[in-house]
Amino acid sequence: MNDEKTKNQTLLNGNIHMKLSLKEAADKIGMVKSSVQKSIKDGRLSAKKDEKGRYEIDASELHRAFPNKFNERRKTPKTEQKNTELPNSQVIAYEVQIKILTDTLNEARSDRDEWRKQAQNLVLTDQRKSKRRGFLGLFQKF
Repeated sequence: MNDEKTKNQTLLNGNIHMKLSLKEAADKIGMVKSSVQKSIKDGRLSAKKDEKGRYEIDASELHRAFPNKFNERRKTPKTEQKNTELPNSQVIAYEVQIKILTDTLNEARSDRDEWRKQAQNLVLTDQRKSKRRGFLGLFQKF
């Protein structure tokens, strides 16, 4: 398998260029082989034939010819499912963290409400004092 991959990779200007077969190219962009072959014949996609007469398509050329399809195919999730279950101890640890964070948030909200009440009381007290002033607001009325 590794020999096949290295055979399909060429070194050009210090960069590795991946060569894809017709089927690999079709799979990468989510099309059938005949559609890719038609694109080659129509001139939308350039490809060379190897010594056995099979198409070799450079991955960068495939991306140039089909940028939208190439990106869509890469963004789709893989069909194989990964085991996403967490160990029971990790779930318990997360639940404890959630509880601590919830308690901290509730405490912060409570503190905020107390500070808001104190600020409103100060504003009301200050307004009462300002109403008791006399002539031009400079002298206090007794």
